[in-house]
Amino acid sequence: MDKFKNIDNTELQEILKYVKDEPIFFYDEMRLLSEDEIVNYKEELNIEMDNIIPLIDLYDNDFLIYNINENVFEKLNIEEEITFGKINSIEEYLKLLKEYK
Repeated sequence: MDKFKNIDNTELQEILKYVKDEPIFFYDEMRLLSEDEIVNYKEELNIEMDNIIPLIDLYDNDFLIYNINENVFEKLNIEEEITFGKINSIEEYLKLLKEYK
């Protein structure tokens, strides 16, 4: 994860502290990706997008990512390779998901 340490986003840096060799499962059907999945995301997710950091698998081909160019968190559908739903805070987003379920 050292290759991302120079990105100036406090929340991203905090999340990356939890990334390990194995994914971490939380809530229903959501997981923090493993280090290998993040570093090798193009092969792992079978996509060609650049300048993103996939972080959380939301299932149904949707992922929570960090868009390096725009300095924002977004959702990404890997089937269509489109981003949508900019997110100000992953922490707030996950709280909303937990309340919704």
